Amino acid sequence: MRLTEITFEEGRPVDGYGPNFFRIAGEVFEGQVAILPNSCGHWLGFEDPTPFVL
Repeated sequence: MRLTEITFEEGRPVDGYGPNFFRIAGEVFEGQVAILPNSCGHWLGFEDPTPFVL
């Protein structure tokens, strides 16, 4: 199988996911995650505005 290296100029790649976790740009997050172009972090749902505050 031929593999091609991908470079992400913006955003963060989702490397993997499973039951109750995401691996994003090599970092493991448990639970729900908000993924933004320059950051990502834990998210408590639509009622939680924290990840979207600049």
